[in-house]
This record gives sequence, structure tokens and C-alpha cells, in this order.
Amino acid sequence: MKKLLLATIAIAAIPAAFAVKIDGSIAFDGSTSLDAPVPSATSFDSFSNAKVSQGTQTGDYLGTGLTPVTFMPLDFTTPTFGELWKFSIGSVDYSFVVNSIATVSRTALTGSLYQLAVSGTGTAMISGYEDTMGQFSLTTTGNASQTDLGFAGFSFTTATVPDSSSTAALLGLGLIGLISIQRRFKSKTA
Repeated sequence: MKKLLLATIAIAAIPAAFAVKIDGSIAFDGSTSLDAPVPSATSFDSFSNAKVSQGTQTGDYLGTGLTPVTFMPLDFTTPTFGELWKFSIGSVDYSFVVNSIATVSRTALTGSLYQLAVSGTGTAMISGYEDTMGQFSLTTTGNASQTDLGFAGFSFTTATVPDSSSTAALLGLGLIGLISIQRRFKSKTA
């Protein structure tokens, strides 16, 4: 019985040994240069003056407002997936890697104004946390001839992740313990 109790305690401690998944959202703003005007653009060639938007963070991104961010180019027609952005605050590093592009939309607004929106999935990383899958959207708005413009924002939200298998393992151990106790009780009464 003592061994079973020790094994249960050891397995219950397993989740504490793993890093916690990232929870929250973050947005950025700044300027971008496209490879062509918005209606025919196929890549974000460069970014400048990028920073975390003030007051847009939730969860594990709280307190990062106005931090400068380094963005890498993003070709959204023949993407080479990799790190899209990164920044650090003290010894904590934040970054995001693009895993897939799901949609690219170019919407005519009013007059000659167009909006370009690129969305997909990626992996967020924060020092001390488990790499976490999430969804992103990168948008910009400009007229039909512009290639240099501000990007309205990059938004990222972590995906909801189901409970890990540690809960099932603990329930299984509990059942084994109950069966063991029941068998001992029956053997003592027989």
C-alpha cells in the first residue's frame, strides 16, 4: 500500500515538471513594405518601427506594451516557414514561428483603398513556457498603388489545448488503488 501511495504521489508531480503552455494574445503595429501594391502583393518584404501595440496584450503577454519587435519578411504565396517576429524583455525571449498560411485575402474597401489580410497557424515561444500552437492574422491597408504602408496589426491568439494525458493517468492509478484496497479487504474478511 505504501508503494502504491508513493507511486501515486510521484505521478501526480509529473505535470509540475513540464512547462506551462502559453495563454493569451498580442498585437503589433508599425510599417511594412510589400513586394507590389496591395491588390497584387505576394510578400511582406520588410517591417520597420514595429512594436507591441499598447493595451492589446492578454494573459502571458501582459506588460509587453510598446516593446520594439523585430519582424522577418513573409512570402505568403510560396512561404518558407520560420521565425516571423521576436523581442526580449530582460532575460525573457518572445518569438513566433509561422507553421502554415491558411488564407490570403485582398478586399476592396472604399475608393482605391484595399486591405490585405494573411492568416494561418504558428508556434509561440516564451522563455520558461512550453511552445504553444496558435493562430495569427497580419493585416495592412493601402491604396492600389502603394507598396510602403503601415500595418494595421499582427494579432496572435493561442489555441485552446485539451487537458494532457496526466489526468487520465491519475484516474487510472486511483482505480488501481481502489481495486487493490478492495482485494486486501476481501482477503482479510475471508
